Amino acid sequence: MILTKKVLISIGAGRYQSSAILAGQNLGYHVLSVDINPQAPSLGLADQQVIVDAHDGEKTLQALKKKVSGTEVAGVITQAARGCTTTAPYVAAAFGCLHLDINAARLTLEKNRLIRLLSPESIITILKGSQSDITSLTLPMLVKQDEGSGSTGIQVVNTTAELTGILNTNDQHFPIICHKRLIGRHFGVIGLATKAGFHFYGVLEQKLNEEFRIQETYLPATMTEENENMMIQTAEDYLARIGFNLGPFQVELIQDLNGNIHLAEIEASILGSHISDKMIPEAGGNAFIEDAIRTLTEPDYTPLIRPNIYQVRNKFPHSKHNPSGQHIFSRKKISNPHNSNSAWTEC
Repeated sequence: MILTKKVLISIGAGRYQSSAILAGQNLGYHVLSVDINPQAPSLGLADQQVIVDAHDGEKTLQALKKKVSGTEVAGVITQAARGCTTTAPYVAAAFGCLHLDINAARLTLEKNRLIRLLSPESIITILKGSQSDITSLTLPMLVKQDEGSGSTGIQVVNTTAELTGILNTNDQHFPIICHKRLIGRHFGVIGLATKAGFHFYGVLEQKLNEEFRIQETYLPATMTEENENMMIQTAEDYLARIGFNLGPFQVELIQDLNGNIHLAEIEASILGSHISDKMIPEAGGNAFIEDAIRTLTEPDYTPLIRPNIYQVRNKFPHSKHNPSGQHIFSRKKISNPHNSNSAWTEC
């Protein structure tokens, strides 16, 4: 691959953004990383740094224009969440690069609109302030700020006192989405959108505790082929409906005890490092991060995805079966991804 444009811009430089920066450098790019924190954990790995609020698209663009020109920039990526998800396509469009549709990116952050559009049956109500009437709400429920992201933004509420406390400490005054406490299995459909269509790397399962915190993840999930195809088809339908046209995604789904599928959220960035730089490569040898970068820098790129031949398990730090404080990864060979009895080995 001969690079005609040398600069790759990476939006966000937190501790989970290091693998995207390093992958960009391995592909031959001069990586320019953006973060508001000059001490951000991954910032020093980049070839060049810009200190600016990465959640503010226009401020980020103006700061970058002082460093590079559009003729130098090959593409813009992010491995971060929240505002970085919209900053990346905003900056890419201004530099004339490939990018996710900005309205689609924005919709993935506006959880209220997203869930009402794609999975309205799972919402109980939207609370917009500390004066909201909560006396008639059915508990327990799950609550999440409208612009929150990831499972750390979700809280289980069992009492009206707990809900009142959340409303009173909502300093940024985001609407609070109240979801039904759905009992079932939690999945993430992982893939890339390219000009040729959607490409899937597998369906991941998350095991959660009573506080809705992830304890373990498995890739691929153990399920019937019919159920896997239904998950992928549902994810593809949701992505198409919001105009998701380019780049990496994880569509998070909940399958209740009756088999019905509900949307939790859609992540529109390169996935957190334990999935993208460990689990996906260990499961099938696929280079998801490099594929994502090439999708956003090469107009006709189509990933060649190998089938998963291992099931990979990640035990999260301080989970029930892992008090170590470190992620623990293991894998087992699978002759059939829908049913495996092999032994786990550390990886």
